[in-house]
Amino acid sequence: MRSTFESFTDLVEIIGEESALKLTKAAGGGYIYIPKHDTITRQQRNEEIRRDYHKGMTYFQLHIKYDLTERQIRKITHP
Repeated sequence: MRSTFESFTDLVEIIGEESALKLTKAAGGGYIYIPKHDTITRQQRNEEIRRDYHKGMTYFQLHIKYDLTERQIRKITHP
């Protein structure tokens, strides 16, 4: 089993010492949920698609820009 220090060392390598200390102060000893990277980036992408749509871009233009089908674009812009 890994020691707490080894786990902290890995965390420091990923996010830096200052951020690791802040995280341990905020959530130390507890469990936190970290969403998958693609979940976060998909949400950001969908917000950008909705902004572009409201600025007047067509479904076809959005399909080209984001490499999604027009049907996917319609689902995102009209949930």
